[in-house]
Amino acid sequence: MDSKEGPEKKPTYDAKLGVYPAMVHYVAKTLKIDPNEIFDKWSVPQLVITYGVYMNQESYRIHQEIKSLNQGAKKKQKVPEMYAVKFISKEQINDQ
Repeated sequence: MDSKEGPEKKPTYDAKLGVYPAMVHYVAKTLKIDPNEIFDKWSVPQLVITYGVYMNQESYRIHQEIKSLNQGAKKKQKVPEMYAVKFISKEQINDQ
């Protein structure tokens, strides 16, 4: 190996998870449980609602944090959406 090239970089693997496995991984990490427990014992609606609640808590926290940082800053950051997952009631669906 030539000393000018530096150390050889090894390729990394980034798992390209589907929608449900990604939600399972996020919820399992948040709850500190084994993802297989969610795959084996949870229903899809239970997973989607739990994922939505935790993502909304995180996005609300980030939204408020950036909003407060922008109050005294000269250079404003773009404030993200308040909620990442929108929950829609049956009445709202029927109105559309």
